[in-house]
Amino acid sequence: MPGLPAKDVIDIQVRVVSVTGEEAQTARLAALMARIGFRLRPEPWSRQELPRGATTRKLVFAPHVGARPCNVHLRQDGGPGARYALLFRSGTVCGRCPKRGTRGARSSGA
Repeated sequence: MPGLPAKDVIDIQVRVVSVTGEEAQTARLAALMARIGFRLRPEPWSRQELPRGATTRKLVFAPHVGARPCNVHLRQDGGPGARYALLFRSGTVCGRCPKRGTRGARSSGA
């Protein structure tokens, strides 16, 4: 989006049937993503988020060090986190922040 300050990182959302946070599922998804060159990010924010105040599980993966920076967010299909991520992006395009419903919430000030 022209004029919008942003980090030089591509964010991708992948919707899956569920993200339970159980160790076995996390290990299985991490192994699948490792096969295509992605590692599970270790930071606490890469395991859950709070869209509209509701704790929602997610998993965030990144490529190997030295690759083009990106984050692959695995979120539950139909869950509040997946929907909020799309609404937030759409809100920045139309000038409305879905969290507060205010105009210009992410404007560059220019």
